[in-house]
Order: sequence, then structure tokens, then C-alpha cells
Amino acid sequence: MEGYQIHSVQTGQVALAELEEKEIGLIVLEVTLPDISGAEVMRQAGLSYLQTQLVILTVERSFNSAVAAVRSGAVDFLLKPYEREELLSIVGRALADKVERDQKKVLCGQVESSLKKTRKWMELKSRMCLRAG
Repeated sequence: MEGYQIHSVQTGQVALAELEEKEIGLIVLEVTLPDISGAEVMRQAGLSYLQTQLVILTVERSFNSAVAAVRSGAVDFLLKPYEREELLSIVGRALADKVERDQKKVLCGQVESSLKKTRKWMELKSRMCLRAG
């Protein structure tokens, strides 16, 4: 997949360990794994790694599977077999959403910092006015 750095693992436990060690922007997760369920990986990844986007791959075509994926924090749900272009489109949208959320987080931090500085300045100004009066 052009333009993306890809790291593949074979088990859920290894995926969770990788999340502990590296900053990962997107997980494309197969629901059926050899060691622990994809649902368990989704649950742990969703709770612990809120900045990581999650896309689910499955052969299950049930409504319940889609609902479970979304409840676990998945941004999309891809049924197998799938077309390469469909996967690229989903990955692109998920990463664009992550960039937007990250930018909003930075902006919120900047606004919060500015508000704190403004409050301090207002307190100082108020004390100065009280002393002058």
C-alpha cells in the first residue's frame, strides 16, 4: 500500500504488545485470530489506545458483528473478500479523521493555555487596580 508504513503481526497478543511499544495510527484488525479474539483486541485497544483508529476485517456478515465493532471504537467495518481500492479508501478516511482529531486536540490545548494566561493576566491586573485605588 503506497504511502503507508505497514507493520503486520500474526496474533492479538503481539498486536497489543506492539501498541505498548509504538505509536500506531491505525489498526486493521482481523476478527478471527489464533490466540485471543479480535473482540478482545478491539476492547483493549479501544480502552487503552484512544488515539489509534480501528478498522475491522471479517467474513461475518451479521448486523451484530458491525454493532460490536462500532461499540469497540472501530471507525469502519470491511467484509472479506474486499477490493484493494475499498481498503485503501477506508484506510485513507480513517487516517484523515485521525489527523483532524489530532489537530483539534492541539488547538484545544492551545486555547486552554491561552485562557490560563489570560486568567493570570486578569488576576494580576485586578490586584494592581485594587492597590492603585
